[in-house]
Formats: sequence, structure tokens, C-alpha cells
Amino acid sequence: MRLEFARTGIASVLGGALRIHELDGRLRTTPQVDHPVLDARWPGGQIVAFDRDARLVWYDGRGGRADERALGWGLESAQARTGVGRFPAVSASLSANAHRIAVLTQFDLLILAATGERLWVLGGNQVKGIAYDTFARATAELSDDGKRCTLAYDGTWIELDIATKQPLTRGDTPRPLATIDASGLLVATIHAEAPRIHIAFRDLRTTIALDSALPDIVALAFAPDSRSLAVLASDGRVEVVIVP
Repeated sequence: MRLEFARTGIASVLGGALRIHELDGRLRTTPQVDHPVLDARWPGGQIVAFDRDARLVWYDGRGGRADERALGWGLESAQARTGVGRFPAVSASLSANAHRIAVLTQFDLLILAATGERLWVLGGNQVKGIAYDTFARATAELSDDGKRCTLAYDGTWIELDIATKQPLTRGDTPRPLATIDASGLLVATIHAEAPRIHIAFRDLRTTIALDSALPDIVALAFAPDSRSLAVLASDGRVEVVIVP
């Protein structure tokens, strides 16, 4: 799932579908996709989506397809040992500028460049605490700067450093749904009492609570100016909440 708040619209990824919304949350269009979309970012004038067939596809703000690039060959060397061809991506996450992609297949975690170059691959049992079959049931989340990747599985998570492949932090409970604004000063968090939204300054000295009209919240994102927050429900609806 992904919610991306850009200057000219909002993009959401849910259930393999890419949707483009107006700045007030109303649905603008649902672009046609050839394969389920795993993630999308909106770093500039175009939306960049990564699909289950390991392709990057560029869309304009009205949903028109502008370009595409197949990256499947970047997965082949990691999966050639299975002898059964290339496995599809089961989870993926793009950095904020869409220059890096974390891709989970059934057996590997790969970091790809947008050019398709395979930067590194991590197989099962290469990190203590991760079993060989973990990737088939995990999700991957790449940090906005593309330097860290968090694997979440079976209610636990582990954050890996991309440069060293070494664990940075671990957790034995699910991480709360959260996002940070562009300035790095505001943190919005959804806890068990969702759809109530908690917004705090990074020093945690000031916290405000906002209510959403949505039945639940599965993703959230600050506007570029931090004055509003978009929230996504499991039914695909988007609400924009004003930050006081």
C-alpha cells in the first residue's frame, strides 16, 4: 500500500490498483495497468509505478502512460539457481525519487537501480533471525533515501542497512503506521484506536489528535507544505485532513 501526496495530486496503491486523486481526495482517474502495481511514487511531474512483472511504468497526472521499462533481467541471476525461470515480485518498495527499488521474490530480497542494475541480493538464512521461507510471506519497505530497507513478517520486523546488509534494529511487535513530513519535524501516527490520527513534533513535546471520517486507515502521507495530511482507507477512499 502507498499514499503519495504531490503538489498536483495524490496517488494511491491498494490491492494492485493505482489511483490518482485530486488534492481534496476525490478520485481523478484509475490508470489502466497490465499487471498489479506493487508501489508507486510521485517525485516530479510523473508518477512512477513498479508492477508485479518487474516493470517500471511512468504515468502523467491524468493517468496517461508516458513510458515503461522492463527490469526483469535484474532478477534473473538471483533466481537462475532454481532452474524454473524468473519468479514474480511479491512485494516491492520505491525510494522517494524512484531511483532504487527493493523487490521481494519468493526466495530473495533484491535492491535494484531504476536502470535495472542489480545492486545486491539477500537470500534466505543470510541474516540471523530470517528463515529461508520468510520472503514468501514478508513485505519490504525502502526508506525514502533508499539507504535502509525494513522487512516485516509474522508480526515482527527487521531494518537492514543497504550498504552493509547488516541489521540496524529489530522489533517483535508490529510497527505502528506512521509518516514524516518533508521538513522532518512532524510525525503522524495511527495506533490501535484508528481512525484517530496522532501528529507530534519530533521532540514529542507537542501532540495533537485528529479524527478521520474513514472507517479505517491503511496509509497516510503529508502534503508537501505539511499543512494537510492524506489518509487512505481499505476501501480505496482518500480523505484529506487539515493539520492545525
